[in-house]
Amino acid sequence: MQLGLEPRFQEWDGNGSLVAYVVSMNKQRRHLTSSQLAVVGLDVERELAKEAKARMTRGVNQHSSPSQKIEQADTGKAAEQAAKLVGTNRQYISDAKKVAAKSPEMLE
Repeated sequence: MQLGLEPRFQEWDGNGSLVAYVVSMNKQRRHLTSSQLAVVGLDVERELAKEAKARMTRGVNQHSSPSQKIEQADTGKAAEQAAKLVGTNRQYISDAKKVAAKSPEMLE
């Protein structure tokens, strides 16, 4: 409130991926390089994988229809989705993952 600006809020309607929603609402506000986007993509990929695991667990625990299972299976790999969401390519995210594994201090 130091600038006297009123914050704007928009509530997620519960449809689709919460991670995708949050990324889509915030990525335009940042001016990031492809390398920086790839590092952000690492976190996005992890969160998308968690969502996918939760969907799979729900599918096992609940009686979901075959069409729901097909729709869920068609969502693609988390790395590909993350790259698309953050606006970089899958290879950059893969490279960032290698850097994170070998020299995590470089990500800072």
